[in-house]
Amino acid sequence: MEFYNILFSRIEAPTAYVSIMECDQYVGMGTAVAEDGWSGFINIVVHPHHRGQGIGKRIVHELARWSRDQGADRLYLQVIADNAPAIRLYSGAGYEKLFAYHYRTKPTNSL
Repeated sequence: MEFYNILFSRIEAPTAYVSIMECDQYVGMGTAVAEDGWSGFINIVVHPHHRGQGIGKRIVHELARWSRDQGADRLYLQVIADNAPAIRLYSGAGYEKLFAYHYRTKPTNSL
């Protein structure tokens, strides 16, 4: 949690944080960062035992509403290609794949 506190404290653009609790336990959360008419959704998570109950959809909706209020009429997000539950959520919300990405790592034995 400390890592995220440090990371998010460095974001200068307007940000929104949504969390949903059930019985005093966090079951979902997400973040949006708005800048120059765009809003990016990051770290949207739903507890595995609470998936399929509309929590992710509610988080995306609230972040989109906040983004609109910030003047951001264009939304984007990244999702790991094999995260089927997230892809279903975002597809159901009207998102479509525009680009793919991958991470590069430096081999440990190279100098």
